[in-house]
Amino acid sequence: MLNLYLLRHGKAANPEKYDSDYERPLNKKGIVQINQIGYKLQTQGNQIDQLIFSSALRTKETAQIANHYLGINNILYSKELYLARQEDIQNYIRKNAESSSLLYVGHNFGISDFASYLAGEMYALSTGMLIHFQFECDSWDEITQGSGTVIEAFPPNIYLP
Repeated sequence: MLNLYLLRHGKAANPEKYDSDYERPLNKKGIVQINQIGYKLQTQGNQIDQLIFSSALRTKETAQIANHYLGINNILYSKELYLARQEDIQNYIRKNAESSSLLYVGHNFGISDFASYLAGEMYALSTGMLIHFQFECDSWDEITQGSGTVIEAFPPNIYLP
């Protein structure tokens, strides 16, 4: 059995303040969102053995905050995952997953498209949203459209002015 946790990065800083979209950090709300997600994963006792994420600043910060709660040692990141499409995310996981339970941190619209593909129904991930999938197979090569069972979809409950 495989477990995949998809996490869209937390709310990012205003793009007008940065020369590059790739270098945008999380804002205060995003930091709070991801702390909430990390705490939730930790207190539920989720065993996640690998962390894969885009190397953009906001996904890197998201992964670091979540990992503060999880303590994952097997970490992999790549610029090729920056604004990656569903097919690119799936292919990257197929080639690089070394664990039966992994957390992927990415960007829209690719991460929402990937979640929708796996679930066989539409999912639109808001910033900081987490979806946990289970697959009744033993290889990441076997995951296909509609093959994932959604265990939980968790949008962070953050209300900041």
